[in-house]
Amino acid sequence: MRTKVYLLFLVLVFCLHIRTADAIGISSFQPINGYLVSKSDVGAESVRFMTDKGMTALEGKHSYFRYHTNQRKPYTARMVLEHYMRLLEKAGGEVVWIENASLGGKRLVGKVNINGHETWISVEAKDLRNYDISFLERTLAEVPKPYYSRNTQAMINDAEAITLLATVDKTKQLQLDVSFKQGRSALSSIPPQFIRIAAMMRMAPDYYFRVEAPIDFPSIGTSEERRLLMKDRQMAIYNALIASGVPSSRLTTEYPLGHDPEEISKARIVLK
Repeated sequence: MRTKVYLLFLVLVFCLHIRTADAIGISSFQPINGYLVSKSDVGAESVRFMTDKGMTALEGKHSYFRYHTNQRKPYTARMVLEHYMRLLEKAGGEVVWIENASLGGKRLVGKVNINGHETWISVEAKDLRNYDISFLERTLAEVPKPYYSRNTQAMINDAEAITLLATVDKTKQLQLDVSFKQGRSALSSIPPQFIRIAAMMRMAPDYYFRVEAPIDFPSIGTSEERRLLMKDRQMAIYNALIASGVPSSRLTTEYPLGHDPEEISKARIVLK
């Protein structure tokens, strides 16, 4: 009997969530399959959201939900965050702040403009079976200029930065989308990937990298000529990364003492 009552309660709460979502224009942010509402709250109040400038208190129409699952293999925290990042991207929104993914971050904050309203979204993975999500809606007329959405591209950069970070976590290095003309060391332009690398490094402030540059294949010139060309290319990549927003303190071109540069065909950055 208690089980039936509990299931009925979940159904009613879930229906309330759907009605509330439709009412405030957040029906695009449905939960992950297999997760149901276990707690909810709706009201008008001030809610605190984390941004890259620190905690910010905002007022508006607030909705809070906790989702729970009994699946044998629940989603990890990263999978939960990636689910809502994809929904934000699809809705034309952006990620405002994300907790350091390399240290097991479990929270993100995003926002999106829907039907003349700005909606802030906070997602927190509490544990493997529960996550919380808060929505705060307010009219754009009430929004201070600093909080207007940057643009969709900024959100895409943040989403792709998480993918780059996952690659670094797994392989300890990242291949760079750069190429050089034979015998030359100049970059014709800064690859878009470098902007995403800068975003990735903001998410992982404890990561430091060494730039490694390629040689020409088939190789030409003496070993000393190849070494000098590699060094010039290394500096070109280094300067382009710095120009893209990568902190110079987090990047080096120096190899450890006693280690000679490896002759590689593809530029990369390697975790120190």
